[in-house]
Amino acid sequence: MRLSAISALSSILFKSYFRAGRPGGLGRFMQPKIMILIDVIVFAAPFALLQFLLPLFPKDLLTLVKPLAWQTLVGLPLLLTSGIIVAGILFELGQGSGVSSSEAVNWLPISPREYVAASTLSVVAAYSFLLAFGAGIALPLALQFDLIRIWPITVLFSLLALILGALIVEILRAAVNRVSSTVYRRSGKFAIITRLVLVVILFVVIQMAFSPYILFYVLGILVGGVELAWFVPMVWPSVAITNLIQLNLPAVATFSALSFIFVFTIFFSASYLRQRYWSPSPVSIVIESSTKYAAHTPSVLGLGFTPLEAAIALKEFRALLRRRDLARFIAIPILFVISLTAPTLFSPSDYSGSSPGFFLMVMIPYMTTLMLSSITIGQEGKAVVNLRMLPIKANSLIKGKLLPTWIISIAATLAVTVIFQTIAPMPFPTVVAAIIAGILVVEIESFIGLGVGVRYPDFTISTRSRYITFTGFIIGFIIGGVAALATFAPIMFSIISTGGIRGPAPISAFDLTIALPVTIIIGSILSYIAYRYCKRGVEKFLTNLEA
Repeated sequence: MRLSAISALSSILFKSYFRAGRPGGLGRFMQPKIMILIDVIVFAAPFALLQFLLPLFPKDLLTLVKPLAWQTLVGLPLLLTSGIIVAGILFELGQGSGVSSSEAVNWLPISPREYVAASTLSVVAAYSFLLAFGAGIALPLALQFDLIRIWPITVLFSLLALILGALIVEILRAAVNRVSSTVYRRSGKFAIITRLVLVVILFVVIQMAFSPYILFYVLGILVGGVELAWFVPMVWPSVAITNLIQLNLPAVATFSALSFIFVFTIFFSASYLRQRYWSPSPVSIVIESSTKYAAHTPSVLGLGFTPLEAAIALKEFRALLRRRDLARFIAIPILFVISLTAPTLFSPSDYSGSSPGFFLMVMIPYMTTLMLSSITIGQEGKAVVNLRMLPIKANSLIKGKLLPTWIISIAATLAVTVIFQTIAPMPFPTVVAAIIAGILVVEIESFIGLGVGVRYPDFTISTRSRYITFTGFIIGFIIGGVAALATFAPIMFSIISTGGIRGPAPISAFDLTIALPVTIIIGSILSYIAYRYCKRGVEKFLTNLEA
């Protein structure tokens, strides 16, 4: 492999991530070297804060914090691998087949190994702030509890874990190309649905294979400790750190060597898959005779939707089903549900009476709705001009764009409710109140997401399509979080005050019969405000003005 080619290509790939959606260029603050300054700042902030606060803790509290320090040093590599896989699914795999089949790198004299190495380095550089943040938290804890000898090894294995996660993303990229190439050789709706299901299952399986909770649970159940941890390669770095704390040097050397060997094995696997499935097969269009076209009336017309609104909604549904780059937005909510449900599935008795389903019923309407609604404008790409040419009112565009989001989010909320009522049931009145609040949050978050998405769209079609700018994502995330918390707050306070979370609380009881009307009032007010915010943005968007 040529180091000069790898270095140059990784720099180009890194810059392409920040160049997307910025016609004015990168500027001096978007160069790869600037990440060093960002990493220093991200490292220094938590380090300074904890270094100041820890000496102020009473001894009893420090005794409780010490296990957390040990877990941080041991679990940081696994957390980073899991985190970069999620980030990769969400941000790195937004590449349509048209882009991957024609991007310039396909025609450069670059070997598969060189490309995988360069792409991995660019991903590691882009997400190096995760390592810096984790290291900044771990260092003051290591200093406080005399574990400073462990910290450099944790940082080293965390860097290795970051590289491992980036390589897993490369494998996912090649696997998705393989799935797409296989399906493109077939036709029909079944093939499209099959591709969607296979891609979602692929994302879910890979992420669950590196889920920290699941791995540590399986490790504890199957092998009863770390002495037989060689069964689970993904936890080898954490096992090496554990043995270092216990001063078991032979085991440290063994698992350290195994960790590096595993990463190199993944690298060669990613290179092989990249060589086999460099890009999806180009779509071949075959014109055949078919039955006479018969117009049909969408079933939603009877629910107050005009034909134009129904057509827009149907187009959104088809995009989610057919476009490979949108499959990740269906996979992420599933990953989110599985990750938060896993602790309850494995240890249901530990969550008895603590209403774990309620907190997931807060997160699902918030995250799923906000994510799906915020990309509805940006995912149009160049075709967005067609929306602006239509004789359509703002209300119609809002209804058409948000109908798929409403259906998917409400279905996900009800599904989570059924799952948790089976595992760790809540009182029926609490469930009804939570469902009502969840529906209100779906409505609020959909208006906020579309309002933010129409003001901060990213129409760039590239290897890392995001459909909404980073600024818009942060604004929507904060505003949506505050709105969801405000809507659920009365019911949450009622559950806590009546002993629904680990027994009686030392506060006056707030009855649910009062909390539910308060929630409805707050939700209705926030829904109206969010709708007005959304409508103003859509009106300006349709009139070609800056939203």
